[in-house]
Amino acid sequence: MIGKLRGILDKNLDQVAYKINKLGIKPNHLTFLGLFFSILASYFYFLKELLFAVIVLSVAAFFDVLDGIVARKAKQETKFGALLDSFVDRFSDFFPLFAIGIAGLVEWHYIAIGIFGSMLPSFTRAKIEALKFKESESFRYTIGERGDRLIILLLSSILAYFNIFILTLGIIIIGLIGIIAAIIRLIQSFISSKFSEIN
Repeated sequence: MIGKLRGILDKNLDQVAYKINKLGIKPNHLTFLGLFFSILASYFYFLKELLFAVIVLSVAAFFDVLDGIVARKAKQETKFGALLDSFVDRFSDFFPLFAIGIAGLVEWHYIAIGIFGSMLPSFTRAKIEALKFKESESFRYTIGERGDRLIILLLSSILAYFNIFILTLGIIIIGLIGIIAAIIRLIQSFISSKFSEIN
């Protein structure tokens, strides 16, 4: 769902991306900056400093959005850059959840659900693209995208100040919507393949 807002974000961050490009900062630099802040946020989760974790993770999310915009605006999009971005994103997904588990804020079996649900959509989408299934526009952006999961983590971290169990609920939701997103893409690919066979 958050993916549908990418176009709006692109327009609003155009000038920022332009200035960053003028400074000679490359998209891959921003990708690694995002990873750095994600690891830093994980450290704050480990310390149980949820407010600092939320602030730093929001900064990480900003760089995650910005690297793609800079790449497009500067015409520096490459296959390796896309691969690197996806590769780094998996670490950025993993570290905060892992740190929450180490800190004992959420029990490990719920963390496992959250991590599984975070990794499954990207694997499913990569496999769909590798097998050259046609993905319709209506399914290109669905629930359980990375942006959706990040917002749930941020909100549940904030609300955990009132009740720490809210963070557990957030992790469970992250896992479930990730699994649902993967299943939706699987069903869509099945329908697409059957439609292709008929034609």
